[in-house]
Amino acid sequence: MIRLSAAQRRCLEVAAIALPLLVAMPAAAVDFAPPSPGHRFEYACNSNIPNPINPARSAEIQIKAIGAGMVTYATLINGSPRRETRQPLSLYGTTLADQIISSQGTAHAVAGLDKFPSLHDLEIGGSYEGKVEWVNARGKHITYDVTLTVSEERYRSEPFGYIPVIVLEETWTGPKTNVKSKTYVSPERSAVISWVNEVGKYGYEECWLTGMSAP
Repeated sequence: MIRLSAAQRRCLEVAAIALPLLVAMPAAAVDFAPPSPGHRFEYACNSNIPNPINPARSAEIQIKAIGAGMVTYATLINGSPRRETRQPLSLYGTTLADQIISSQGTAHAVAGLDKFPSLHDLEIGGSYEGKVEWVNARGKHITYDVTLTVSEERYRSEPFGYIPVIVLEETWTGPKTNVKSKTYVSPERSAVISWVNEVGKYGYEECWLTGMSAP
């Protein structure tokens, strides 16, 4: 008998049920927002990306602050801080951030972020393209072509079982960069349920929710 790993079984389960929901219904707007500060989300991960901290085997998201239209959250990988992200509330769940602080320094968006519509203004099945100018931690200006598409599926989450999720797919293309990401979010739970990042030749990172706690 061939025994599949937990990650392999999970991938097969997702593939088997990743079908559009209510395809006959009119398109609906995305209604997703972060929970209040103090909420913590724990994830198991599978990755081969050689980050400064070892490839992810676990992750944690901590909601730190919400105010002035922004959410700030910390991301820990393998129990160690990796980055702190400040992001417009309307774009929470995407990788469209205003500022990211990591051990390499501070990176921030210069232009283009405000041209992306709020997720609340995007309908299921919708897509958007735009340019984002970014200053990385070394102070270098880079312009990315960014695409964002929105869809929905049913997804098997360890804490919640089968639940409806919104799927946010992004591509970031720059002079030497091609990053693809897919983030599964649950509006009902105000939670990022899972994500998959493919970072060009460097590899991939996949993380899925295993537990959460409220303040």
